[in-house]
Amino acid sequence: MFEDIICALSTPRGISATSVVRCSGPGVLERIRYLISGPRSLQPRRAYVAEFVEGDRFIDEVVVVFFEGPASYTGEDMLEISFHGNPIIVENALEALFRAGSRMALPGEFTKRAVLNGKFDLIKAEAINALITSKTERALEAAVKSFTGGLSEEVISFREKMIRLLAAVEVELNYPDEVETDYSSLRGELLDLRNEIAHFVNSSENGIILSRGIKTAIVGETNVGKSTLLNALLKRDRAIVSDLPGTTRDTIEEDLNIEGVLFNVVDTAGIREATDAVEELGIRRSLKAIEEADLVILLRDPHDQENRDLEEDLRNGRKRLIVAANKSDIRKIES
Repeated sequence: MFEDIICALSTPRGISATSVVRCSGPGVLERIRYLISGPRSLQPRRAYVAEFVEGDRFIDEVVVVFFEGPASYTGEDMLEISFHGNPIIVENALEALFRAGSRMALPGEFTKRAVLNGKFDLIKAEAINALITSKTERALEAAVKSFTGGLSEEVISFREKMIRLLAAVEVELNYPDEVETDYSSLRGELLDLRNEIAHFVNSSENGIILSRGIKTAIVGETNVGKSTLLNALLKRDRAIVSDLPGTTRDTIEEDLNIEGVLFNVVDTAGIREATDAVEELGIRRSLKAIEEADLVILLRDPHDQENRDLEEDLRNGRKRLIVAANKSDIRKIES
C-alpha cells in the first residue's frame, strides 16, 4: 500500500539511557542495511548488537531488531534501532537514515499505517494514543478498556443487531406473502437498541471527559480571590496575589488531579467595566474561557448582594455552575 520508508524517534526526546528509532516501509532492511555493521544477517524478532556507521563515520553502538511484515506493528517490514540516549547521536542517526532514502514520519503515521494495513481498528488506534497521554488513573483505566477491545466489542455488537433487524425488514419487503413479521416485536427491538446506543454514547462522552479533563473556569469580579483559590487548589503559588483589584490580566491554566479525575483549571481576569485596553483584552479572554468551560466556579463576595448579573447570565447559559462565597470572615465597614 505504501512505497516510501518512514523513520522517527519513538521514545521521548532528551537525555536518557536509550533512544529508540523506528523505521517502517517496504524493503526497509535492504535500504538501510549498509548503515548497520556487524551481524551478517538480521533474523526477524531477534536482537543484534551492531555498529551504526555511515561510510567511515562511526555514529553509535546499537541494538537492532527486525520485524518482518505483516508480523509487525505497522504490518510492514520494520526496524527498531536502540541508540545511546544522547540527542546529538539521535540527530546524526536520523540524518544518515534520511540520506539513505527514508523520510521523517508524520505524527501518528506509524499507527495510521497499522490501521490501513488492517492490524487493528480506529478505536484501538485512539486507545493507543489515550494510553500514552493519560494523566490520571481513571483516564488510564478508560484507555485500557478501549485498548483491550471492550469498546470495539460493543460497537460490533450494535452493528450485528442492526444488520439482523435490517435483514428482517428486507425479507418482509421482498416476500410479503411468504413471511409474516411481528412488527411490535421488531419495534421493541429497535427501541431497545436505540436506548443501548444512547447509553453507550453518554458513557463514551464521560470517557472523553476523563481523558482530556474537565475544563474548569474560575470566574468572578475583581479582587474576590480567584487567584488565591487557584493557588489553594494547586497547593503552590502559581498565580500572583495582591489586594489590588485587577492584578490578574490574563488567563492562567493548570492541570489538577482530584481523586483520579483531571481538571483543567483556568484562572481568569476579573469581570468588570475595563479601565484600559489591556484589561479589556483580559476580560474578553475570561468570557471565552467561560464559553469553553465544562464547569464554572463563580467566586462571589458574600457581602455584595447587589451585583448578580454574571451569576444570572451563567445560569441562563445552562452552564454547570458552582457558586462559592469567599472572604466571608471580612466585613465591610461602611464609612
